[in-house]
Amino acid sequence: MGGPPVALYAISYEREVERFRATLLAVFLPTSLVTVAGLAVVGLIDSDVLIASAVASPAVILGAFVGARVRAQVSERSFRAVVLAILIASSIAVLLSATGALG
Repeated sequence: MGGPPVALYAISYEREVERFRATLLAVFLPTSLVTVAGLAVVGLIDSDVLIASAVASPAVILGAFVGARVRAQVSERSFRAVVLAILIASSIAVLLSATGALG
């Protein structure tokens, strides 16, 4: 659950969209690299994980490309509204999952 709290903190203090995005990158890139290294050290990265990562890579690249294009068309106010909507939706999903409502 590292993502939503960090995003909520950043959206609260970073008024400019580019600073918000830079803050998230500055937090998530190093923590992700440490996490992947830790998983590799304890042997939790196997061929299935590598195959799934390879299969998902084109979607990640496409998402980054589309996101950059869409970002150029979206106002800061709309961007903030979308971020907050995603945070609310993910919070509701976590609550529903915790109660067993999602199966």
